[in-house]
Amino acid sequence: MYQMVQVGLEGAAMADGGPWTFLVTDIEGSTVLWERDPEAMKLALERHDDLLRACVVEHGGVVFGTRGDGLAVVFDAAAAAVLATLEAQRRLAAEAWPGERPIRVRMGLHRGPASPRDGDFFGPHVNLAARVMSAAGGGQVLATAAVRDAAQATPPGDVRYEPLGRYRLRGIETPVELFGVHPSTTPWDGRPINASPQRRTNLPAEGSVLIGRNELLDRVGGLLERHRLVTLCGAGGIGKTALAGAVAARELARRRDGVWFVDLAALDRVGSPEGGRPERPEPSAGSAGSAGSADVVLDLGATALRVPPGPHRRPAEALTDWLGGRELLIVLDTCEHLGAAVHAAATLLLDAGPGVGLLATSRARLRHRHEQVVEVAPLSAGAARALLCERAALLDATPATDAELAALEALCARLDGLPLAIELAAAQLRWMAPADLLDRLDQPLTTAAHRTGRHGSLQAAMQWSHRLLGPTERTVLRRLSVFSGGVDLGAAEAVCAGEGIDAGAVRAALAALVEQSLVSTRRTAHGMRYRLLDPIRRAAAERLDAAGESGTLARAHAEHMARAAARADDLVHSPRQAEGDAVFDADWDNIRAAHDWAVSEDDAALSGRILAAAEQHAYYRVRHELGAWAHRSIEGCTVPPIVAHAIACRWSVLAGDYAAALSHGEAGVAAWRARRGDAADGDPLDLLGAAGCWAMLAHCHTMSGRAGDAVRAAEETERLAARLDDERGRQLARFARSFSGLADDWPSVRAARRALIEAQERYGSPRMRANAAVQRAMLARMEDPPDLHGALALCRAGAELARPAGSVFDEAQSLIMAAALATTLGTPDAAEDCIEALSFVRRTGYGVFLGSAFGAAGRALAAAGALRACAVVFGHTREHHRFDAAGIFGSQPVDEVPVVLAADPEARAAIARGAAMERRAVLDLAIDALHATRTAASSDNAAGAR
Repeated sequence: MYQMVQVGLEGAAMADGGPWTFLVTDIEGSTVLWERDPEAMKLALERHDDLLRACVVEHGGVVFGTRGDGLAVVFDAAAAAVLATLEAQRRLAAEAWPGERPIRVRMGLHRGPASPRDGDFFGPHVNLAARVMSAAGGGQVLATAAVRDAAQATPPGDVRYEPLGRYRLRGIETPVELFGVHPSTTPWDGRPINASPQRRTNLPAEGSVLIGRNELLDRVGGLLERHRLVTLCGAGGIGKTALAGAVAARELARRRDGVWFVDLAALDRVGSPEGGRPERPEPSAGSAGSAGSADVVLDLGATALRVPPGPHRRPAEALTDWLGGRELLIVLDTCEHLGAAVHAAATLLLDAGPGVGLLATSRARLRHRHEQVVEVAPLSAGAARALLCERAALLDATPATDAELAALEALCARLDGLPLAIELAAAQLRWMAPADLLDRLDQPLTTAAHRTGRHGSLQAAMQWSHRLLGPTERTVLRRLSVFSGGVDLGAAEAVCAGEGIDAGAVRAALAALVEQSLVSTRRTAHGMRYRLLDPIRRAAAERLDAAGESGTLARAHAEHMARAAARADDLVHSPRQAEGDAVFDADWDNIRAAHDWAVSEDDAALSGRILAAAEQHAYYRVRHELGAWAHRSIEGCTVPPIVAHAIACRWSVLAGDYAAALSHGEAGVAAWRARRGDAADGDPLDLLGAAGCWAMLAHCHTMSGRAGDAVRAAEETERLAARLDDERGRQLARFARSFSGLADDWPSVRAARRALIEAQERYGSPRMRANAAVQRAMLARMEDPPDLHGALALCRAGAELARPAGSVFDEAQSLIMAAALATTLGTPDAAEDCIEALSFVRRTGYGVFLGSAFGAAGRALAAAGALRACAVVFGHTREHHRFDAAGIFGSQPVDEVPVVLAADPEARAAIARGAAMERRAVLDLAIDALHATRTAASSDNAAGAR
C-alpha cells in the first residue's frame, strides 16, 4: 500500500472528514492478460501506474491505496478529479502497450465524507466509488450525482455528464444514479453498464402520507418476507388500496424485478357474485379466457406488466412464461368481484416461478391454500382525527374554534374510522360547518352499519353522502357507475341523460358531484376526464341494479362506446390521427367493457362493430389485447362476427404464427359462405370481415410459398371489396394484390403498391405517411435492378416518421428491412441495425417478418466470424421462419448461410440446438452475439489505429 501523502489535504476539511472525491480504477480483463503474457503484463502495469499517478499528482490528488491492478485516489476538488480521469484515459488510449492487447482502464468517481486511518480511507463512500468503478467498462469513467453536482459548481472545462439512469450496484441497497463522464468533443461510447438498471414499476404516483397505518405496514411487510400470497381484507372504503400501494412502495427495495399494480376494477362487469350478477361459465381449455376465467385476469396482468404475447401464445400464457426466474411482487387490486377467476389466476402466477409474490386486496378472502389474510380495521380515533384534520387543512377548512374541534371529534367517532367516509366528510367542510355536517349523520346510519357487518361502513358512508344529493344528482351518480376507467363530458351526457334528465341537467349534476368529491377530475390535453372512485362506483352500481336500470345503461354505454370508437377510427385515418389515438387511449377500458358486455349478451353485431372500429389503432400500436377480444367474441357468441375471424387471423400474423393465421382466415371464409354466400344484401360488416380474411390469406399464402393460392385469395378480396365500395375495402384489395403477385407478376405488385401509397398519402395521417415510406422502400428493393441504397434510406426515413406517429408496426417493418438491406450491402453499421431490429422485436412481441430479422442477424454474424451463433440463428430460422418475408426484405439465411457453416465441424449441433430453442432465447443469443462482435471490432480498430 502506498503511504498516504497529505499535501494539499490539510486544514479544516481534514478535521471534519471531507467531503472528498474518491477515484477507484481497475484494468479490464487483467486476469486474462496476466495468464496470456505475464512478462508483457508486468511491463504494462508499471507503465499504467506511472501514467495514472502522474495525472493524479498534476491535478492535486493523492494515491492512498491499491485495489487489484488499480489505484485508489482521493481529491479535495471534484472538478480536479474529473479532469484527472479524462486526461488519464487520453494518455492510456494513446500509449503503445507491450503485448497483443491494449490496457483498458475502468474508473469510478464518488464524493462524500470519510476519515483517514493508518494511511488509508475507509467507509461507505469509498466502497461506493469502488462499486461505481465495477459498473464501468474499459476506457469508461462513471460518476455519481454527488461528483457531477460538485464539479459543475466550479466548471472544469469541456466536460459532459451523460445521464445513464439509476442502477442497482452490488452491496448497495439504494439504486444509484450514474453519469458517463467524457469530453464534450467526443460522444459517450454507449456500451451497456455492468449493473442492473433500477427496476421498473407501474405503481401510481406517491400521494399523501398514509396516516395511522405504520404498524400494519410493518406487519404486512413481514408476512411478505415469509409468504408468497397476502390478502388485505376489509370493507369497501377501508383503505385497502392505499395500504397496498404503501406496502408495495416499500417492497421495491427488495424485489429485483420490481413491483407491479394490476387494477382489476376495470373488469367488474365480467360477473360479480356479490353484486348479484351471475358468473359466466369457465372457458374450455386453451381458450382466450371468457369472463370469470383466470385468463381474463392474466390478460389484464400481461397488459399491466407490458408482457407481449409470443407465437402460439395468448397474453395469459406469455405472462406466466415471462415470470419464470423473476423476483417481483404483483398487486392484484379489487379482487372480490372475480371470485374463482382470481383464485385460479393466483395459482398460475405462483406456479410460474418461486420469485413471484402476490399482494391482493379484496372484500373477502380468496380462500387459497397459500393465502395469508390481514384484516384491515378502521382507523383508530387518533388516526381518524389526524386524517380529517389533514384533509381539512388541504382544503383551507381547518377548524378555528373549540366548538368546531369538538364537532370534528364527534364526526370521526360517528364515521367508524372509515377512511373513505372521512375523505368525503372533509370534502363537505369546504361549504358546510362541522356542526351542520354532524347533524346530517343521523342515528339510523350508525345502527345500520353495525347491523350489516363488514359491508355496513361503506353503505353508511354512501348513505349519508347520498342524502346530501338531490334526485337528479343521485340518478346521474348511479348511472355514471356504468363507465370503466373514467369518462369525458360528452359520453356522460349521452349515456346518463334520459327519462326527464337532459344533457344540461347531467352537466349540473356532474358539477355538484365533483364539488362533493364523489367524482374526481383529471385535466388532459383533449379535455376533462371524470371518474368515480372505485368504492363509490361499486356502491353506485348497486343502486343502479336496485333501480332496475343496469341492463338499459349497459346497452347505452356499449352503443355509445361503439360509436365513439368508430368516430375515433375516422380520425385515425386522417391528419387528426393523434386525436383519434388519444380517444382510444383514454377510453380503452370503456371500449373493453363495452365489448365484453356485447359478448356476454351474445350480441355479435355490436361485438363486430367495436372490433372493426378499434382494429386499425390497435394494429399499428400493436395492442395485443385486441386479438384476445377477437377470440372471446369467437368463443362467446353463438354466431361470431366474421370480422372477429379476420382480426384473429391478422393478430396471428402479427405474432408470426402463420399456422394459426391460416386456420382463422379459413374459418372466417367458411362462416361467410355459410352465412351470406353471394347474397346481394350482404351485411357491410360481414363483407368487411370476409374481405379481411381473404386479404390476410393472400398474405399467408405468399409467405408460405403458395403463389397460386395467394392469387386466388387476392381475387376474392377484390370481388368482395367491389361489393363494399368503400375506401377500407379498396385498401384491403390493394394490400392483397401487392402480395399475391410476388412470385410471378411483378407489374401487378408494382401497380398495387403504388395505388396503396397514393391512398395512404391522401389520408394525410402521420401513420399512413410512415407506412407509405415503408411501401416505397419495398418497391425500391424489388425493382430490377434493385435500388438497395435507396431502399435503405427510405427504411430509415420510415422509422423516423413512425416513432412520433406512434406506429409500432411501421417502426418494426422499417427496422427489420433496414437490417436486411444493411447486411446485404455490408454497410459498416449493419450489426448495429440488426441489434436495433431484434431488440425492438424482443420488446414489442412483434413476430411478422421475423425470418428476415433473423436472416439479417445470421448474415451479420457470419460476416464477423461468429459461426456458432450464426448456426443457432440459422437452425431456428429454418425450422420456424423458412418462408417468412422471402423476397420482400431480403434473402433468407437458408439460401446462403450453410456455405459458411460447412467449414465448422460443430455447426450441425448448433443448428439442431437453434431449431429446438424458443424465439425469446434465440433473440437474446443473437443480440448478445452481435454486441460481442461489435465490441471486438471496435477493439481491433483501436489497436490498428495505434
